[in-house]
Amino acid sequence: MTKSLILQPDISHKELFEKALNMDKQSRMKVMRDLDLFRAIYNKLGKIERPDFENDSKALVRRKYVPNRKHEAFYRAAHTPNGKGRWLLGGNRSGKTESGVREDVSFAIGFRPFFERGDKAFFTPVQGGSKGRIFGEDWEKAIKGTVVPKLYSTIPPELLISVKKGQMGVESLFTIKVPFDATKRVSTIELGEIHVK
Repeated sequence: MTKSLILQPDISHKELFEKALNMDKQSRMKVMRDLDLFRAIYNKLGKIERPDFENDSKALVRRKYVPNRKHEAFYRAAHTPNGKGRWLLGGNRSGKTESGVREDVSFAIGFRPFFERGDKAFFTPVQGGSKGRIFGEDWEKAIKGTVVPKLYSTIPPELLISVKKGQMGVESLFTIKVPFDATKRVSTIELGEIHVK
């Protein structure tokens, strides 16, 4: 499968527009739709709500998501050979769920829009069409109260195909469209409870 022009790391946005100008109308419209979709994905997954410190306001504004050193190492560790698993450890409110959910959604769509297109970690090792699982300690607090809202705030609505609820009445299966893929593949993220003793 050839990657969409949008995802080709060696093509700048200026070159992309120049190529689009020389295409037939139908191809040019597809590139423009792809660009709009990429912007929507970037605004959802490549940005994060942060307090507006510059204007000393209590309002939240959307700013570029820049992972800290530990989170970036977590993302990049997916590309190390022989890696069978990764851990991200930290205290309360250290960004474990945020980073984990962003990585899950990135694997679902095949790339990380918060890295530059030329970066080796821009593409995930799995190019979409994946099946992932997220486990929490309990349905009510960990999954319903923390993971589900993070998934809704991270998955671009344009890519969310369906959400199924489980027996507890909590969302337990998210089906996500793989963008820029002519084969119409989908990815799933399943939620589950794990009992820790």
